[in-house]
Amino acid sequence: VMLPDTTGMWCSLLDRESLDALNYAESLDKYVEYGPNPLAPENVNYRMSMNLLRHFFDAFQTTLPSTGASIQSWVFAHAETTLPLLTLLGVVQPPPLDSDSPLPDDFKAADIACFATNLVASLHECSASDDESTKFFGVRFYVNEKEVKIPACGDEQAVCKLETLQEEFHDALVEWDYDTVCQGSCACSWGSSS
Repeated sequence: VMLPDTTGMWCSLLDRESLDALNYAESLDKYVEYGPNPLAPENVNYRMSMNLLRHFFDAFQTTLPSTGASIQSWVFAHAETTLPLLTLLGVVQPPPLDSDSPLPDDFKAADIACFATNLVASLHECSASDDESTKFFGVRFYVNEKEVKIPACGDEQAVCKLETLQEEFHDALVEWDYDTVCQGSCACSWGSSS
């Protein structure tokens, strides 16, 4: 089912209803295993991506002394890595799942965190006016080359103040310890402190 409106020998084995059921099962699996599953102990599903979030902020801190500079940090990874990070950032926020309310139609794992998902965070020196005192560092996020707003930024434009993000994600950036959060249950150890 890789080409839209194209059916072939393999595609003819399944009707639309069967394909929809398979897609739903895949989304449900991703939601439970890597998304904001409230049943996961200590929300380990998305907390395990803290080191990826730190990667972005470390790159930003390296650049801050440079004025007038812009820096981008990119993460290209598989869905099992990007979905937890997108959940931590608040980009993916499906409602809690129970037997009476199935996954909403807009939570499709194949669209949110597909095989070739990419996340870009771009740091810019900004100014609210020509006044030097209004300068600040702002961050733009892109998922699969589409700009996204981070809910933690509230009503701010697509450029979110770095300071706002640092405050919102303080626990993930400073307080959480990878080994303590994961307690040996995380699938990968990229950037772990051990």
